[in-house]
Amino acid sequence: MNDNKKTQTIQLRIGQKTPESTKEWVNNQSNPNDAAKRILEHFIRLYGVGDIDSDEIQVKMAKDLLMAKGGLDLSPTNSVNTISNIKQQQNSNISEEKKDTSFEINTKSEPQQRQVVRRGEINV
Repeated sequence: MNDNKKTQTIQLRIGQKTPESTKEWVNNQSNPNDAAKRILEHFIRLYGVGDIDSDEIQVKMAKDLLMAKGGLDLSPTNSVNTISNIKQQQNSNISEEKKDTSFEINTKSEPQQRQVVRRGEINV
């Protein structure tokens, strides 16, 4: 904040589209507002005050997530290709998600009927 005397408020809406894990986390907090503030302070210590959508912060967050899941080895012999390892892991995760949902698309093999439109009439 530029002016230390001014107070700013950030509100987070917890609604139907909010992931269940987030709702559960909020419900488990004795003081959700204070907990969210501490999470933000922790995030700033880890990643700085830059834009969360910047490539630099996105790569750091992806690397930390992969390390936490045991999918990234940062030993000196393997650290050269860290960014490419992260991108490969992200791409494989996306591919796996697409594989999981692709069977749901076009489950019917019926040919689509062509809609005929004549001047002055619309066939529905």
